[in-house]
Amino acid sequence: MSEDKIPKRESVKIIKSFLKEDTDYNAKIEAITFYQLFKQFPDSDFWRKYSLGFKLNSLLWFKSKEGQEKLTSDYAIFYLDLKEQFKDYKMESSKVGEDVEIIKKNKSLSDFLKK
Repeated sequence: MSEDKIPKRESVKIIKSFLKEDTDYNAKIEAITFYQLFKQFPDSDFWRKYSLGFKLNSLLWFKSKEGQEKLTSDYAIFYLDLKEQFKDYKMESSKVGEDVEIIKKNKSLSDFLKK
């Protein structure tokens, strides 16, 4: 986790990446909201790479219940490391268990005639 500050110019770029282009927004409110969210999720890499898949009218959506749930789950997914879950298993060289003879049943007329 890289807990650092995002330069003002870059934070404006990140804020605009979440907002609809035709949205008339209050830059001061959006900046304050972004820095509050950054304190809650303090990773500049996350914010640089994060994309919702849809555009917002305001970053205040992240303060709603739905926005907080989405942001929390996406933040957890961002740090999910699947490599730790997989273990290496060694195959044994000796056989385990006994062989069972399987009697093949005739499935067709040609199988029946071959016998």
